[in-house]
Parts: sequence; structure tokens; C-alpha cells
Amino acid sequence: MELTAQRELLSVLRLIDSGKVSVSDKARRPSAAAIKGITHVLEGGDYYPVLPVKRRWHDESAGPIRAFAWPLIVQAGGLAQLSGSKLQLTKVGRNVLSQPTHETLRRLWSKWVDTTIVDELSRVECIKGQTGKGKRGLTAVSSRRNAIADTLAECPPGSWIFADDFRRFVRASGNDFTVSRNAWDLYICEKQYGS
Repeated sequence: MELTAQRELLSVLRLIDSGKVSVSDKARRPSAAAIKGITHVLEGGDYYPVLPVKRRWHDESAGPIRAFAWPLIVQAGGLAQLSGSKLQLTKVGRNVLSQPTHETLRRLWSKWVDTTIVDELSRVECIKGQTGKGKRGLTAVSSRRNAIADTLAECPPGSWIFADDFRRFVRASGNDFTVSRNAWDLYICEKQYGS
């Protein structure tokens, strides 16, 4: 995905430069319209299609991943900033349009690992309790992110790894992490049944 990521970064930056990426003012998460627009410039679309919610309490849609992440990554990397309700390119972001993107991706990764803009878990909206009582039990985003980054750095380059194998490798490498100190405060569907 390294070449794809380079092309997508430029496409997303151009979309931001055209004023078509809106984000929320507090969480700085992309709006539904922004996700739709970004999905159109992604090579092959996102990993999972955006599906309408049929039943609110039984939504099993994985939702967008790359289209959700790009606006957050470019904000964390200082390439874009909030202006009103839309993102706009910073001076650094404008300069990136004419620089080698592989170097920019390396810097973005380094900055993302250290940022606390958003917890990736919050993208998975079917896990309830993240903003309520369960929020107090969540572990620090940075410790989870560092454990994953450290494990990724140990993976062999140029080959795919199954998710289950990666999860086992996280544990075997000693980079295991905990998402919540009290998982019972997180639930799916109804708290009474889904903890």
C-alpha cells in the first residue's frame, strides 16, 4: 500500500485545498460528506462500503477506515488545520504538494504515533459506552498505539500478515496492550446483554 498511500495523500490534500473536507470543531472527526468525498478519491474505495444503518442497536457495519483516518492524520502531521468547519492546508501542507511524498508519510507516521487527536477505537461506533462511564476505564491511546507501532516495526517488510497472526505476534513479542481497565463498561447493542 506504500505507493497507494503516496497517491492518496496528495489526493486528500488537494481535496482539502479545494475546501471539500469538513470536520467537527471539537473532535475534529470528518463529516459524513467529507468521508464520502474522500472515499471517491481513494484507490479502490475504502476497505468496507458505507452502508445505511438498518437497526440502530444492531449495526454491524465496519464503516470507513481510510476515509475516516486521512483527515485525522493530516491534522496530526500539521498539514491541515481547522478553519471554521473545514480543513485548510497549512504552509507545510501546501509545500508537501511539491515534495517527495514518501518522506512526508514517514513524518506523518511519527507524528501520528505521538498524537492524541482521536482514539481509533471511537471509529467503531457499535462499541457503546466509550463516551460514558466506559471512557474512564480506557487506557491511554499512546500506550496502545506504541505497542502496535513497535510490533509493526518488527514485522517482515514486503509481505502480508493475517490479522490473527499479527495479534498472536503482538502478544509473543511482549508488546501486548489493554484497551480498557474495565471492559464491562463497554458493550455492543444493549449494556445488559452486550458487555
